Amino acid sequence: MSIGAGVEQNENQVFSPKNYLLRSVKLLRQGLGGQDIGAKAISLVNKVLSIDVIESIYNSGIQVDLQIKDDVQLFSNLRLNGSEKIAMIISRGLDTPDETFKFLLSVINIDTFSDVNEGMKSYKLRCAYDYTIVNQSKTISDDFDDISKKIEAIAENDLEIPKKLLDISKSSQSAKGIIPRMKPLAAINWLTRNIADGGTPYYFYQTSSGVVHLKSYKEMLNDIHEEDHLYSNNTNISRYDKEDAMKDTTDTAFQDEKFTINKI
Repeated sequence: MSIGAGVEQNENQVFSPKNYLLRSVKLLRQGLGGQDIGAKAISLVNKVLSIDVIESIYNSGIQVDLQIKDDVQLFSNLRLNGSEKIAMIISRGLDTPDETFKFLLSVINIDTFSDVNEGMKSYKLRCAYDYTIVNQSKTISDDFDDISKKIEAIAENDLEIPKKLLDISKSSQSAKGIIPRMKPLAAINWLTRNIADGGTPYYFYQTSSGVVHLKSYKEMLNDIHEEDHLYSNNTNISRYDKEDAMKDTTDTAFQDEKFTINKI
């Protein structure tokens, strides 16, 4: 099943970087755990109309919105209340491990209800990683003498983010102070605003891989870009080869569209 900007019938790969193959979506009920959590999950693959993954360096965590078509009264029969979990796998092809994303999310809200027709409702499951929920239940106040180390400690100890999902850059700046009573993410954002790298700011953000980063803008500019491709603002993408009209240009068109700048 293909999810994205267009409709595709191929179940092995997508032909536009705007689309993904929906490999798996499972609803995990509250209270399930251990070996039972997968066995008692409910598949939503055929119920998902669209998926929006909202990722930004200005947000402390990604948000994933799933638009659901409910023709079997899941909402009322299961008494969904926003405390469920979603396990989801999307990819750009069956043999693309580098472009396969696995999510384990918590449902934080259910809204945008509408009646599609008699017997079918549509609504949106808004989901996020657990640490954004943990953040709401905690308040911290502590001293610090190394900002980047303190951010890492808050992320790992207070927000309970696994160490393997943390990518925290070290800041060369030294500073001492006391964090006033704040929620962990508010404290991290406050600390982040007080460090710089060569005059450029730091950002605390999460990517679709699940990894949470603390990186400076300078570091981002020096990152190795994927496949050494150059980004272009040319939106006129050719879908055929002028010299050989029968040539398969699927891969070329895919790469051209993938590295096109649509908006700045």
